[in-house]
Amino acid sequence: MAPGDEKRAEAARLTTAHRMNRLLAEAQERVLALVDDEGPTEPRISKVRAARNCVFVLVGMCVVFWGLSAFQERVAPEAVYDEASMQRFKVRSVAERADEFDLFFVGTSRVYRTFDPVLFEELTGEAGSPVHAYNMGLRGMPLPEMRHTVEWLLSRHPRRLRYVVMELTGDLTRTFGRPLHLENAYTDRVVAWHDAEETRLLIAANLDSAESLGFKVEAVATHLAHFLRRFTSTGIGLPLARVLLHLPELEPESPWPETGQVTFEDEVAGDPVREAAAERWLEIFRANRGEYEALLAELRTAPRSGPLDPHLLSGIRDIAAKVRAAGAVPIFVVMPPHWADGLEVLEAGGTDLGGPLLYYGNPERFPEFYDYDNLYNLRHLNGKGTELFTRRFAADFLRLEEGR
Repeated sequence: MAPGDEKRAEAARLTTAHRMNRLLAEAQERVLALVDDEGPTEPRISKVRAARNCVFVLVGMCVVFWGLSAFQERVAPEAVYDEASMQRFKVRSVAERADEFDLFFVGTSRVYRTFDPVLFEELTGEAGSPVHAYNMGLRGMPLPEMRHTVEWLLSRHPRRLRYVVMELTGDLTRTFGRPLHLENAYTDRVVAWHDAEETRLLIAANLDSAESLGFKVEAVATHLAHFLRRFTSTGIGLPLARVLLHLPELEPESPWPETGQVTFEDEVAGDPVREAAAERWLEIFRANRGEYEALLAELRTAPRSGPLDPHLLSGIRDIAAKVRAAGAVPIFVVMPPHWADGLEVLEAGGTDLGGPLLYYGNPERFPEFYDYDNLYNLRHLNGKGTELFTRRFAADFLRLEEGR
């Protein structure tokens, strides 16, 4: 090969190599450009998809939780209460026998101990219109639980229901001076009535109250924790399974009365240990008669309370409207013996509650309910006081019926 040909061949090879390198470089740039173009969009698509999947999962969980809670409340409402407890017995009785009753009386242990449905039916029968009633009083029932219980009763659609009598208590933040949110906190019973409506009412009442900031934060956090536990049906699986599978349960020491009412004396009757303890308690109570008379004198001269808590009033009116919507008559009662808790303003009348009010909180007008001999303790009437109250309530109830 001539020297000139070798130079031309070398130049061609260099040119070809240069072109190849340039083409490879351009191809690499295109690949990088494609990666750069696709790179930002691909992660965005993945994040959107992941967020969407998370939403679907959360919604699915909420539906499952809500469904389980609704199923439990409809099929086995007693599952949230302790075995052999009075609460479990009453809820089960009403679930099975709701259609038998014309009237339900819902409230605290003052209702549970004091309203005698058997005597009430006798008295209304003598007047020509017998009313078959059930005592739905439970120990320590605050107003939000009362509202929840009434709504549950209405959800059973009792065929004979004509009246729902509800005890009023002024306890959205405190009960007998103690923080309401700490009363039996995190028990199944308290969790059960913390639905969305009652939780909202309690949070609003606490935030607008005159309590300290620390009290408000603790109350709001505690009520929200109860609501979340109820919403997620935490701890309900085993009790629900025991009810549905009809597994053996603990039995009460003595059968609960079919009417739902029992006095202190009847509850301890037949049990020597409890009878002795009750007698000892009565001795202590009687020994403090002087202190009681002083307390009663103070109550008689105490100034009336100011305006009713607007959240409390809203809650009362709301449940009255729901009772009326169910075709029944709501009746409110302030039970004796009543000690100042903010409801005294109601005695003067003029406050629209959505239903008639029977106020037994004045010892001047109703001295029999504050007579020391008719009391079992400062908050409950004894057997004699129970009869006096039931007779008085029946007479007032019949007057309300005549006026309708």
